[in-house]
Amino acid sequence: MEEELIPARLKRKASNEFSESDWETFRRWQFNTEHTNLNPGTLGTLSKSVKESLAHFYSETSSAYPLDEYQKGRLYLEKCLEYSSLLFKTGMHCSITQGTTETLNLLFLSFIASNRKSTLSVLTFEEEHIGGTGFFDTHRSITVDKAAGINSFYEMLSRNNYDIVFFSHITYIYGTEYPVHDLVSAIRNTQGKAIIVIDCAQSLALAGLPQVDADFMVASAHKWLFGPRGLGFLWVSSKQLKVFDGLFLNGDWLHGDVERQRFMRAGGHDFSAYAALVSSLQLYQAIGSRVIQQRSTQLAEYLSNRVKNILDNKHVKYQGLPGNPLRHGFFSIDFEEVDPYPIYQALNKEKVHIKCIKKPGINVLRWGVPYFESKRRLDLVATIFEKTL
Repeated sequence: MEEELIPARLKRKASNEFSESDWETFRRWQFNTEHTNLNPGTLGTLSKSVKESLAHFYSETSSAYPLDEYQKGRLYLEKCLEYSSLLFKTGMHCSITQGTTETLNLLFLSFIASNRKSTLSVLTFEEEHIGGTGFFDTHRSITVDKAAGINSFYEMLSRNNYDIVFFSHITYIYGTEYPVHDLVSAIRNTQGKAIIVIDCAQSLALAGLPQVDADFMVASAHKWLFGPRGLGFLWVSSKQLKVFDGLFLNGDWLHGDVERQRFMRAGGHDFSAYAALVSSLQLYQAIGSRVIQQRSTQLAEYLSNRVKNILDNKHVKYQGLPGNPLRHGFFSIDFEEVDPYPIYQALNKEKVHIKCIKKPGINVLRWGVPYFESKRRLDLVATIFEKTL
């Protein structure tokens, strides 16, 4: 573990040996903020290393020397690709792109541009984020079916033919982890030529990525990886790498890989983000994926028990809070009679930040617990939450 990533007093310890006190030392070193961000599923807290990388890029790069800026951006992009291939095993080809919403928008536009049919048919789930399915609802060349659940999904596959099938690995409202291997197998058995796109925005760095016969997978760097805003990942299958035109076809690519460069940003943009992404990937590697996933899950389980006891003691009716053990680092509470938005607002005023999701029939507070938090801080969160009720 490098000194700038890990405090000196912890360097001789493996991260799986950290005590609660050690984790608090680490948090103060890398994520020292009064605010408790329990909404990394939207935007993760930036580490000290990431913020320093952003600042250092332009302190050592003259903004009046374009070639130098391009060259440094190119070097950091190459490092991003090296770390990504090492850390995230998917059996697919990784490109560094924009965040998930932007990448999906470009990807779906490219599907339409490269397809000779006047209308493309799509199958997805009702419990998907608008950043993925909003495109289907608004583009006139798309018809979409939305399954209410797994059984409905399988039924629609058996009855209809689809050009695109899109779904999340882990959903953003309730944290439902879909049986990805079973879904992909069913799609391949019934939909021969359908393009399969998997949204891993809520699972990257929180759970192991699926290794399946998908065509594309996408994820963002700014969520559970606690990386820079505006960057993400696009994994492309070997087949699609050969037959699909890509997202950026006008040349002026930053990366020289003939096949992958068509899927990565072209032209002038903020190259410092690549330096910051390298830092977030290095920190992820230094702590270790297994430790991060286990620690986050354990802390979420700890907080969910505290929250559950508070709700039960106050006789608040709710659904959606899963039983133990949790499968990953976030949980959701769906209130039956209480409007969660005032609670959400009150928590924000106390510098505790969670996710509030209000839709017809859905009144959810979503809690995501980063691996670097401590039980001491979560106890304070529970105390504040109890007061807001």
